[in-house]
Amino acid sequence: MYMPATTTLPNWFWILSYAVLIITLSISMFSIIRRIYTGLSLINLVAVITTPFVHFTGSIGRPGGLNEFEHLFNHLIQGNLWAIYVSIGYIFILFWCVLFIKTEIKIRFLAKY
Repeated sequence: MYMPATTTLPNWFWILSYAVLIITLSISMFSIIRRIYTGLSLINLVAVITTPFVHFTGSIGRPGGLNEFEHLFNHLIQGNLWAIYVSIGYIFILFWCVLFIKTEIKIRFLAKY
């Protein structure tokens, strides 16, 4: 049986991950148009576009036996700039999503009363 040189995360993870990134990209553009958190939304727009790209390019040529996030973590420990950028990018995207959801819940809740 053929064994690839490197391991990767399961397909369901990639489908979910890219779906979240596409939805976040769309919501960022929507927020910019609505003028909600415009500055943060612009930063998030750049992060959603560049972070996966930098992560992908940083993962090219990773050694066998490591998946993408193990490789990222190893390079983060070594202090590589691309790994730091990717980590900060993913954390910012998560922060922005939580902020957006919190704001939308507050707007919807206050609209009822």
